[in-house]
Amino acid sequence: MPSMMGKTPNTWSQMAQVTNKRRYRSLLAPLILFMFLWIALWFNSSIRVHSTPHLHAESEFKPVSVQNADQKSVQELCASFPKHVLDTIQPVLRIGHTENQHKVEAQFDSVSSCFTSDELVVYSDLVEDVRGHQTIDSLDNMPLELQENDHFRGYMSQKQRYNSNVSEASSEPVHVDGWAIDRFKFLPMVERIYHARPEKEFYVFYETDSYIFWDNMFRYLKGFDPDDQLYMGSPTVGRKRTSFANGGPGFVLSRGAIKAPLRREEGEDGYNTASLVDRWLKRMVEDCCGDATLGWALNRMGVVVTGLWPMFNPHSLHDIPFGDKHWCQPVLGLHRTTPSDMRTLWKWEFENRKQDSPILYADIWDVHRPGEQEELKDWDNGSWNGWNAPWWRNIKSADACKQYCLSGRDCVQWHWISTTKQCIGMSSFRYGEKSDRHHSGWIRERVAKFRHDHQCRTIEWVKPSLWRVFSDGGRAPMY
Repeated sequence: MPSMMGKTPNTWSQMAQVTNKRRYRSLLAPLILFMFLWIALWFNSSIRVHSTPHLHAESEFKPVSVQNADQKSVQELCASFPKHVLDTIQPVLRIGHTENQHKVEAQFDSVSSCFTSDELVVYSDLVEDVRGHQTIDSLDNMPLELQENDHFRGYMSQKQRYNSNVSEASSEPVHVDGWAIDRFKFLPMVERIYHARPEKEFYVFYETDSYIFWDNMFRYLKGFDPDDQLYMGSPTVGRKRTSFANGGPGFVLSRGAIKAPLRREEGEDGYNTASLVDRWLKRMVEDCCGDATLGWALNRMGVVVTGLWPMFNPHSLHDIPFGDKHWCQPVLGLHRTTPSDMRTLWKWEFENRKQDSPILYADIWDVHRPGEQEELKDWDNGSWNGWNAPWWRNIKSADACKQYCLSGRDCVQWHWISTTKQCIGMSSFRYGEKSDRHHSGWIRERVAKFRHDHQCRTIEWVKPSLWRVFSDGGRAPMY
């Protein structure tokens, strides 16, 4: 073996550099592999819809379905509602005094119609009777600092006028931005409901235009331990990229989760830590939305939202973009549901429940049946998952837009806007709504083929993902 004693300093330096390079390469290889696997896992959780095969709970409704439900009264339909489930699950409805009364009436004619005043807790910004339910003013006794807030002053004026029995017609107009003051309700609502009903296992929060599928919700929650910290909903990114559950389609807090932000240390002279509202008052004022503030408060206590999109879905019934991501999955909650759809869907649901299977998106396609029509004038079937036809196609009419859609295999519906000469193709099929100067159509054969090819032999109770919801955007085929 050659002697190393004769090596010069430069030689030693060169050898050290070679050794260091080899060491760096040996460290770099597993690092690159780790990053590749992390990206692959992130992409997988973002895009794929996973199934959870162990969830096979049966319906608690007896009978599970009712024939000719559209001809039955509310009392007849509610006779099948499983009231015993409410021993462990607490429905919590959030409304506002200035809300559209058609929406409020529709909510109590459908989703909330089977609950007595003892079973359903209704939080608002005023104490009043709404369809036999005494609402709770969730903003009562809020910290004095809020009185400097312009929106909160509107709430205080509303309350003073109402409590003084002043006729709204004869009094000075008071501007109350119901949406702006709604953000103040979330934290006190969560704090109050737990102290009022601490024995419950799960708390289901929803609002006036939320549609909750109670049968699916009851089935789903059966599989969880209420003392785990579970915060379930449709994930949205808030401040500093902290995810929270969108309040619109509803969200769920387990007993373990709701207790986490409410813990307070006690000393000899009382509490050493502030209440939930006092602790996050500044953020409540600064943030746009109460659900975002609640998500932040929960996150600070280690409770991270369980993203369950598309089961919790910010789409309304007529907006659902039916396709792979909205077909074999059960649906727990929808948002922005119109009063007409609330009542229609509620009675449809009573007639179409199944004992051994939850209601899937494939089932609720049957309510409006988008794609059975060929085309509708003065109708907007949307642009979700859509793309604009390229300029060089020179499309100048609804018929040309239809032909463009037919020319590409991924296009299942089209939408022509006459005022802007815009042709939009879509890879999902959506019902839509009436709208002047819009002309919409569907490729009926392709919709029928999709339905035939997707029989939902596996129920896709999706696994948690904070990123899957962001994979729902459109793409632009070049044809």
